[in-house]
Amino acid sequence: FTAHPEYYALIDGVRTAGEHAQLCLTAEGLAEEVAVNVIALLDKNPAARYISVSQNDNENFCTCDRCREVERTAGRCNLLFGFINQVADIVAKAHPDVKIHTYAYGSTIGDNAVPLRKNVLLQYCLRSCRTHALDDPACAINVKIAKRLRNAGKRADELFIYDYRSSESHTFLPVPDLRHMRDNMLFLADCRVRGMYSETDIFCANSPCCEE
Repeated sequence: FTAHPEYYALIDGVRTAGEHAQLCLTAEGLAEEVAVNVIALLDKNPAARYISVSQNDNENFCTCDRCREVERTAGRCNLLFGFINQVADIVAKAHPDVKIHTYAYGSTIGDNAVPLRKNVLLQYCLRSCRTHALDDPACAINVKIAKRLRNAGKRADELFIYDYRSSESHTFLPVPDLRHMRDNMLFLADCRVRGMYSETDIFCANSPCCEE
């Protein structure tokens, strides 16, 4: 941060570092700097075949003029994935067999993201209505999510799911998608999903029901 404050998010007019902020994804030289660090980690771990280059777990994205312009014209998902593609292109030259993992999460879930490089694994963080199947046309929430999942399957060579599928907020309905699990798995397979990680959802109070 001392050497390159411009690599960090501009928040309320101040460049901000740490886990509660993001990077400035349009900063010149940042993709190259990240790639150098990724390559160094891979050099120390030659057996590794995946490494994660992901957003931090917050919505404190950079508000500099260049980042805001990309978000305005292309969306935040394109801002992130364009940056990940830059890193992936550089890493591929040194480690062509390694895949860069990244998330579509929160505000980086979008409808029209740029195609990701073949050495990028996209993990889509799935929050949906759990009392309807993902491809149920009668559920307005899942109709939108299903469209995004289909798009994700087209733009990523390898697609995984991070699934918040059980609910600790509803003790009488802890696995609300139980009746739709088979249909959901078939739908995700049609979207070219290759893997899934599931966890309990302690945050989303309405996860079992079709309420916005």
